[in-house]
Amino acid sequence: MGLRERKRLETYLRIEDKATQLFLERNYDDVTLEEICEAAMVSRRTFFNYFQSKEHVAVGSTPVSFGDHDYDKIENIKVPEGSSLIHELMRIVGAARVAHARDIEQNSINPQMTDELSQRRIELLRRHPALGLSKLSAFEKTRNRLAVAVTKNLEKYPEHRMLPHRSTAQEARLVVTSSTMTLWAASILPTQPISAYLTEESVDNTASDFAAIYTAMSEKSLFTNAD
Repeated sequence: MGLRERKRLETYLRIEDKATQLFLERNYDDVTLEEICEAAMVSRRTFFNYFQSKEHVAVGSTPVSFGDHDYDKIENIKVPEGSSLIHELMRIVGAARVAHARDIEQNSINPQMTDELSQRRIELLRRHPALGLSKLSAFEKTRNRLAVAVTKNLEKYPEHRMLPHRSTAQEARLVVTSSTMTLWAASILPTQPISAYLTEESVDNTASDFAAIYTAMSEKSLFTNAD
């Protein structure tokens, strides 16, 4: 890594560090951009070279996005014998998310601070759920496109269907929701050893945990003998 790139990353990390400290020490809404810049020893112009807004530095980067080729792959993938469409979808989407997390980890000049920032942001979102709306919007766009791709796959390969009593669009939505919820949970639940990054192991473990939970939940009607 060159000196210029290292200085850029140091500035980026310093702004994140000081901003998230201020947000947790005080109310997020009470912290001004000027106070963040003063604490991080940068100008407003420098701040906006790295972040779009105060909210951006609070929640971090948006979720990994997918290109048209990724959606095309999902639309046209033929599920191998012994597998299922949701398994293959998890492999594709999970691999992209894990690779994105690995890139962040490898490019971090201070892994311990990056871990700390991840934990701070989880706490910030817990205190101020509205901060997550920008990420939620990007996430929802991805989910909608995934649902369209899965719908087309189910229409192209009817043998991939697991819920014939549902429409293909409904089944696709359930498949995508289950997959993305598992990946989201895997990314925020503490791991041993503690890591701020999504890994293949954390995804596999979380998928197994959800499978056990859903199996228990579906053993009998949720409303039998409700009285």
